[in-house]
Amino acid sequence: MKQKGFVLVSVLIITSITTMLAFSQIKENLLQERIGGNQQKEINARLAAEQGIIAVFKYINDLNQGGESNTAIITALTDDLNNKTALQGEHYIIKIDEVISGTTSTYRLISQGSHLGAVAYLKTEIETIEESGFFKDAVVACEGVTVGGSSTIDSYKGGTYSDATKTNNGDVKVIDGELSLGSGNDNNSSNSSNNSSNNSSDNGNKGIYGNVAAKTIVGDRDFIKGDEDPVEGYVGNSDECDPAVIASVMPTYVGTPASFAAGNGTTTTFDGINSAGGVSLLTMNTLEGMKPVYAFDNFSSTNNNNVIEISGEVIFYIKGNMTIRNTTFSLANSNSSLTIYIDGNIEVNTGSNVFANGYVNNGITPLTVYSSNSDDTAVTLGGNGQIYMNLYAPNETVSYNGTGAILGALRGKSIDISGNGSLHYDEGLGEVGSSTDPKSSYKAVYYSYE
Repeated sequence: MKQKGFVLVSVLIITSITTMLAFSQIKENLLQERIGGNQQKEINARLAAEQGIIAVFKYINDLNQGGESNTAIITALTDDLNNKTALQGEHYIIKIDEVISGTTSTYRLISQGSHLGAVAYLKTEIETIEESGFFKDAVVACEGVTVGGSSTIDSYKGGTYSDATKTNNGDVKVIDGELSLGSGNDNNSSNSSNNSSNNSSDNGNKGIYGNVAAKTIVGDRDFIKGDEDPVEGYVGNSDECDPAVIASVMPTYVGTPASFAAGNGTTTTFDGINSAGGVSLLTMNTLEGMKPVYAFDNFSSTNNNNVIEISGEVIFYIKGNMTIRNTTFSLANSNSSLTIYIDGNIEVNTGSNVFANGYVNNGITPLTVYSSNSDDTAVTLGGNGQIYMNLYAPNETVSYNGTGAILGALRGKSIDISGNGSLHYDEGLGEVGSSTDPKSSYKAVYYSYE
C-alpha cells in the first residue's frame, strides 16, 4: 500500500526531464538559428562590400580605357565619393584609404557593405597604367625645355587647326630638368593656376595654353595658362631617354644608299610601291614590321618651288642628313602618310610647307620622325612655313626659331623654342602609336575589420 502513486511520480519525473530537454533543445535551436542568421547577414554584408569593389573597379577601368590620365581619374573619383553620387550603392559605401599617383597609380579603397545591421569591410588596391604613346603631350623633353617670350603652345583636335578646333591641352613636361619661360604678353592673365580655363582664340595671346611639369620652373609664371607642378615634376618613363630605346626603334641597314637631290621646280612622288627619284625600294624591318623603305644617304630639296608628294604609306630611312628649303610636302589623299627614320640631322627652313593643315585622320598621322642623332642638334626648324611633325629625338636638341607654325608634337633630349611662331599640339596623337595600352587590374583584395 505504501507504493501506491509511484508510477505517477515516475511519470512526473520523466515528464519534467523530457520537458527540460525539450526546452534546452529549443534554446539550442534558437541559438543556432541566430548564429546562422548572423552568418547570413555577415555573408550578405560581405557580398555588398564586394559589389562596391566591383563598382569602383569598373568606374576606374572605364575612365582609364577612355584615355583619362591618372590625375583626372583621381579627381573624378574623389569628387564622386565626396558627393556620394554614382559610387555609393544602397548596401555599400566606398571610402578612399589612400591614393598614390604617378604614371602607374595604385588606388587604395575601402568598401563598407551592410545588411540588416551586419557590417563588413573589404580593402582593395586597384592599379592603372596610363597609355604611354610617344606623342601624348605637346612637348616632352628628357633634360630641359626653353620657351621664348613670343611663342604660343596650344592644341587642336578633330580637324585642321583653327579658332574652332583650338583647345588648351598644349602640355609641356620635362622628365628630369628645368623649364625656362619667356615673358607673357597676355595682360588679362594672372596666376597660371587660376587661368586653366582661358582659351587662346585671341591670336595676340602668347604662352603655354596647357599644364606644365618640371623639377624646376623659372621665368614669368604668367606665361603659363594652365596648372603647374614644379615640385614633383613629370613622372614619366625615363627609359624613353635611354639611347638603347631609340636604337631599338631604328631599322638596321647595311650598304650604301643613294642620295636624293630634287631639281629646280620639280615634283617627285613617292608612293611606297614603286621606285622614285632614282632611289630603289628596299624591304626593311621597321616598327610597323617588314616594310618597303626608301633608303637615302642624304635627302636634299632646296631649290625653288619643289614639291614632294606622298601617296600611300611611305617610309624613308636617311643615313645622313635631310635639308629642306622652298619645298612643299603634300599628301595625295587622306590615306597617305610619311614616316622618317634618320641618323643625321634635319633642317627645315625658309619657304617650306610640310603637310600644311595636317592632323590625325582616322588614325593616320601625316608625318612621324624618329631621329637617332646624338652628335649635334637633331632637328632645326626655321623660316615662316607651316610644318606638321611628330618628332621623337631623345638623344639631342630640337631647335625651333621660326615665325611660322609647327603642328604635331615634339619630344627630344632638350627643346628650344625661341622664335615668334607657334606649336599646335594635335590631340589625336594621344590615341595613336601607344607603346602600352591602358590597363586596370586588382593588386589585392582582402577583408578588413574596424
